Amino acid sequence: MAINTNYGAYSNNNIYSMFTNTAQKVNSFYKSNYTKSSYGLFNNNSSALHFLKYNKNEIDYPAMARLSEIKTGSQKLKSAIDSLSRGLTYTQKAPVSSDSEIMEVKATGTVSVNRIPETSVQIDRIAMGQENTGNSLKSSVKFGDVKDYRFEIKTEKGTKAFSVSVTASDTNESVQQKAAAAINSADIGVTASYTKNEGQGTGFLTVKSNSVGDQDSAKFMIKDITPGGIVSKTGLDAVSREAQDAAYRVNGGKLQQSSTNNVNLGNGLSAILKGASEDEIKVTVGQDSSYAVGKVNELVKEYNSLVGGAFDNLGSKGANKLFNSLVGVAKTYMPSLSRIGINLSDDGSLKIDSKKLEQSAADGSLEKFLTGGGANYGFSARLSSVTGDISRNPMAYGGKDAAFNMINSDSGNFYNSLQQTRYNQFSNIGLFLDLFL
Repeated sequence: MAINTNYGAYSNNNIYSMFTNTAQKVNSFYKSNYTKSSYGLFNNNSSALHFLKYNKNEIDYPAMARLSEIKTGSQKLKSAIDSLSRGLTYTQKAPVSSDSEIMEVKATGTVSVNRIPETSVQIDRIAMGQENTGNSLKSSVKFGDVKDYRFEIKTEKGTKAFSVSVTASDTNESVQQKAAAAINSADIGVTASYTKNEGQGTGFLTVKSNSVGDQDSAKFMIKDITPGGIVSKTGLDAVSREAQDAAYRVNGGKLQQSSTNNVNLGNGLSAILKGASEDEIKVTVGQDSSYAVGKVNELVKEYNSLVGGAFDNLGSKGANKLFNSLVGVAKTYMPSLSRIGINLSDDGSLKIDSKKLEQSAADGSLEKFLTGGGANYGFSARLSSVTGDISRNPMAYGGKDAAFNMINSDSGNFYNSLQQTRYNQFSNIGLFLDLFL
């Protein structure tokens, strides 16, 4: 017996509510009328009643899970697009750095953004940890004697000994790579890397502290245990950069130092120092385009979640409707979406071009597109309308498919199940099924 897709006078939202209410009634009855036979019917995947098992704290059964995904997903997507269609999203203010690659800034929250004065910062140096750089050695040359070479590294965490076995086939490059791998496998606060000088046939080993600032945690010492070993052969005991504190001036004031690159500039401002600069970095209050960018990322995430669920179930009437409704809106506005940094993939999902999106947020084209058309026209209005309908009618967009594929697969078992679990006690199920059968 196939399910009748004619809903008659009943709205999809009423069906959704009846379905969830029914599931909860079945769950309640099962708990209060536990028997061996009812347990088997209720928890066996082949039983028609299995799809009605419901746990409000963990929706992990096909019908309920799919309904929840569709309804809550559409609500989240509608909320995201509605926030982007309002101009308030684009009027957020924040401190802006004149060179964010050298210094990032943000408000600390202790002072109103509008009261933050223009500030200038001169960065002499940033906080860095110790770094040792070895000599460049011919990559293909054999390293030396075949034996185990031992060395040690002393950090604030203690002293760690290492052993590297050198074979007859090992070259300078392979031995240095072995040494780097050994160092990185130990949690001692340093990181090693091997760098190839392309075109020169050479390479060198580097060890640097994972901490920054002129402090013990950012310093280390490395030496051979085996005489004439890896450290002396590579020159890795040579300090190429001492651990150092950050040094900077605010508004031309006295030199300030910090063992971290996260610094307080005063007047409600904090900063992350990322590099030294000859010119002063200016901090002003401007439009916070990152807020709108974050909202667009939220929109794309929720859109892709809904479309992805539909894509995985294409072929069923509801999933096809869900997929085509959402992707249809995106296709209609794709030329404009692409210009602001949102592109459509073959599977219907959206992908963000971060640079283009950030630029469109900064120059105002993002706001112009997403707020254009008012309440009835344009991309935002169309997508809001579609997601609103999905939220109101989740059964029409795939929820019904998930709920009743089990019944369609074995209608006889379904009715037997109902009879064995006292069908007369599930009046709501009887009314519920009348809508479909």
